Amino acid sequence: KYLDLSSKFYSTSSLDNVAMTFYNYGKAYENSESGHRVKAIDFYKQSIETFKQFYGGDQIVIIANANYNIGLICEDLEDFAAARQFYKEALRLFEAIYKCDNKNIAMVLNNLGSIEENSLDNINHLLESHKMYERLGILEDVAMTAYNIGIEYLEIDQSDKSREYFEKACALYRELGDDSEVNNIESI
Repeated sequence: KYLDLSSKFYSTSSLDNVAMTFYNYGKAYENSESGHRVKAIDFYKQSIETFKQFYGGDQIVIIANANYNIGLICEDLEDFAAARQFYKEALRLFEAIYKCDNKNIAMVLNNLGSIEENSLDNINHLLESHKMYERLGILEDVAMTAYNIGIEYLEIDQSDKSREYFEKACALYRELGDDSEVNNIESI
């Protein structure tokens, strides 16, 4: 509705400003109480459509980010099917945009690794994310994904694999000086 009104006030060249406004409203509502988070999804969707209209395609980072943010909200609202859909779209876009290892790709893979319908899919996404973070040299995220992999292996009763990844996570968290994470893992 707002887009129809805004087109009367903005020229085509400023549609990107309208799209960015929708995105910013989405971000603001995303950080609000859960009752307003549905509004964030609506604004992000309007942002996506307006950016597509302005750029004539969808392979731009802000559209990938909007899809990722909708995925986060859906996951938080426990609508895992929708979260998977938006994460997979964000992943498709980030892979098309970057065509190489990238923190955004690894981030989406990590999120997919916690909501797939079966643990083997989760583990595969997490392993891919973990390896990418290793190649990128982002130790905090290597530790985080090692921990997440350990949790998934624990879920399917593969205690040796679980312990291997928990130990790796602990070693990295120690190296990073994060004793609270080490304590959390050791309490499992």
